[in-house]
Amino acid sequence: MYCLKCGTQNNDDAKFCRHCREKLDNSHYEQVKYSFNYSQTGDSKSSYSKPMDHGEYYNYSYKYSNNGTSPTIKPNDHQDQYSYSYSYSNNEIISGDERYIANYVGNNYKFIKNSKFSIATLLFGPLHFIYRKLFYYAFLWIVALVVVAYYVPEYFEIIYWCSNLFMATKFTNLYLNKVEQRVDRIKHESLELTTQEILQKCSKEGGTFTNFPRIFGWTIFLLFATMLGYFLYSTYNEYSVDTTDEVEEIVETTKSETIYDLNYTIPEGFQTIYSSASVKTYYYEDTDTYCRIGIHINKYVSAYESDIDFLKFNITLDSEPTIMYTTINNTPWAYMLYQPTTEQYHHYAHIYNNKGYLLNYDLIQDSTGECTKKYAEFINSLNFN
Repeated sequence: MYCLKCGTQNNDDAKFCRHCREKLDNSHYEQVKYSFNYSQTGDSKSSYSKPMDHGEYYNYSYKYSNNGTSPTIKPNDHQDQYSYSYSYSNNEIISGDERYIANYVGNNYKFIKNSKFSIATLLFGPLHFIYRKLFYYAFLWIVALVVVAYYVPEYFEIIYWCSNLFMATKFTNLYLNKVEQRVDRIKHESLELTTQEILQKCSKEGGTFTNFPRIFGWTIFLLFATMLGYFLYSTYNEYSVDTTDEVEEIVETTKSETIYDLNYTIPEGFQTIYSSASVKTYYYEDTDTYCRIGIHINKYVSAYESDIDFLKFNITLDSEPTIMYTTINNTPWAYMLYQPTTEQYHHYAHIYNNKGYLLNYDLIQDSTGECTKKYAEFINSLNFN
């Protein structure tokens, strides 16, 4: 169906002209669609004729609506009104309604349209969705990653990169479908505007998230500052205890304790050196007697095949002592004894519920045998919930 005002061709069921937004009247459409030839005998037959071009149809419609008086125009006289070509710097032409989408996307429209895989999504994940104003999808993605980080942190890195890879293959379809919906909304809300004004509106509302570089920069800065502050705070706590001048202020530990799923008892006389959510260290000191206890929890143990493998790669020694299994309260632990001189370093490792438990009991001086006694008391108290 052609518009009687500007001559633009529209779909047969269209109610408004897609160029000038004039309401369409299809009551005379059949007069244009078919031409009839009559013979001298009066018999008639109909034949389908080739549709008129813009100029021809404009002359016809103008004549039909103005009682037979119409100026003759050339097809290109209204080029500025109904041209559907859109030129880019790379000399490629986009025609029809596609130019609204192209204006909304911006200069990278051709590249995005022809891409089946988004490298930017693979590298930056949901940040690239934010950059392209896909805020809803980015929000759901980030929430899913937060849930993964909370419940299965040991698999977070693997799941993160797998999600990046999957969404990189879906980005083009998701993005262009969302852009098409937004462009349809803009056109529907802008019936009174000209084509050029709608194109400008698409460019203004589309494009990329202009504040993204600034927000991204501040996020990186705050993340770095937080990590640095946590490191300095942990270092200060670790070395701020003076074991000579402030030993009386440290409360002795004589009760059972729990770290994640591990239950244990610190023998009487041991004092706390350092305590955090995943690290505990204690020491015992008396005349010619000194020993230490260390407990370290590793949340990322998916790369280790066994308790022995976990112990081997977390203990660095000059030599390679024999590693074996020993059972403590029905739980098999990987065990290694390192004894360079008179000192003894006992190391234990066990993986439980996707966490690695690494223990050490160091006997530095034990002339009275007190450290050996306390060592047996500590080891025999180990059990899991």
